[in-house]
Amino acid sequence: MLSVALAAVLTACGGGGGATNDAAAQAPASASAPVSASAPGATGTSSASVPQSTTPNVQNIQVTSTPTRTRTRNMLQTSVTLCVPGTNTCQTIDGIQVDTGSQGLRMLASALDPSIALPLVGASGTVAAVGECSVFGTGYTWGAVRQANVRMAGQVAASTSVQLIADSATGSAPADCN
Repeated sequence: MLSVALAAVLTACGGGGGATNDAAAQAPASASAPVSASAPGATGTSSASVPQSTTPNVQNIQVTSTPTRTRTRNMLQTSVTLCVPGTNTCQTIDGIQVDTGSQGLRMLASALDPSIALPLVGASGTVAAVGECSVFGTGYTWGAVRQANVRMAGQVAASTSVQLIADSATGSAPADCN
């Protein structure tokens, strides 16, 4: 069962399943562009810390519930460590939802400390930053795609793309996103 949960975490964190639409935003790409959220205070899930495993390919999880009005029970959550590629500047993010109906790693930009300046992913051949619109049954998420070294299960995925929801680097979501 733990290996099934690990596989789900590695392939599907955050969100609720659906299509993805990448769009280039009109912001210049910069390795040191700060991360800032345009929706402050939007937290949603419990943020209890899940201790990081030191055993390769073993990811600790916990079963919890969300404190929202649509209270979700029996939600799998874990903690993931993000590092600025090529550095030891890292932060462990707690309360990451393990979602088997989605792909990739998404989190609110406000979850990152301002000292964690993840590089923006630039659109092909341009200076624009890549924004990602992920559509779900009840709405969508919009945010910048940034690179991070993602540490979990005793392993590192170097320079992996992650979506930072409500990251001001990409501005407002395009009309076709919603």
